[in-house]
Amino acid sequence: MASTRLRSSPCVPIASRRRSVKVALAGDGGDELFAGYDPFLAHRPAALFGRLPRGVNRLLRGAADRLPASPRNMSFDFRLKQFLRGAGAPASLRHQAWIGSFLPEELSELLHPDVRRNAAPQVAYREVLAEAARGEQAGVRAGSVDEALRFYLGRYLADDILVKADRASMAASLELRAPFLDTKVVEFAARLPWTLKLSLTRTKVLLKRAMRGMVPDEILGRPKKGFGIPVAAWIRGPLRPMFEELFSDAELRRFGLFEPRTARAMLRRHLDGRADLRKPLWTLAMFQLWQRKWGSAAASLQKVA
Repeated sequence: MASTRLRSSPCVPIASRRRSVKVALAGDGGDELFAGYDPFLAHRPAALFGRLPRGVNRLLRGAADRLPASPRNMSFDFRLKQFLRGAGAPASLRHQAWIGSFLPEELSELLHPDVRRNAAPQVAYREVLAEAARGEQAGVRAGSVDEALRFYLGRYLADDILVKADRASMAASLELRAPFLDTKVVEFAARLPWTLKLSLTRTKVLLKRAMRGMVPDEILGRPKKGFGIPVAAWIRGPLRPMFEELFSDAELRRFGLFEPRTARAMLRRHLDGRADLRKPLWTLAMFQLWQRKWGSAAASLQKVA
């Protein structure tokens, strides 16, 4: 059976690769095992920032919100605002705040009063907090880099990254293998101290050192590049009619979960260029589309149960 190394690229869809290979290798797990995500570099500065009085945090967030929203993907203002959002969260929830779409207070403002209680941290973050508690019982210090590694490996990788990779590859009848997730590799990486994986300015330190001589230096030294899509520009451009329809009063009141005024204000701020709200808007839009297709069936099943 043929195999090849797979480097995900928006220019070469998985389906087209299926015409020439049957099995491909992916790098999934490398970031989670060896601290490869950018938020790991923000982890220690956020711990220091979290010691400041809450009033200072709110003041800085207010000042950052006044910065003009850049249309560029992962711009400076976007990174700064995301950092401040997570830095003010409880230690065990900082990374959830950074990669999530809504903070509890934002979700509370968005949800209809009848379901607003679900925005409370103990409800919205129930599974994350439970995993943090299990980690603490196993000797993992709350708010530590080790706890963050557990979070990305057990939740983000398992519930998001691998799900998308599996669906995309299976849709093209392509077998995808993740060598980093070999049991022995995972167990070895889990035993390593995080100080071998992360420095003040570099991620995946040990992995890059091990790959030197096998992977070109220009690859090892280049800045991390995710597989982002220009959602912010799409919402203001070709997808604007769809978003305006999904965020109409009639559509938002159809299932009664969200406050139309709050949701529409979010969309208007983004369309006017006053804020970059691509992540919460995209999340809401996908949920609205899911509700449109499956909401009635889900409600029927709930009544039967």
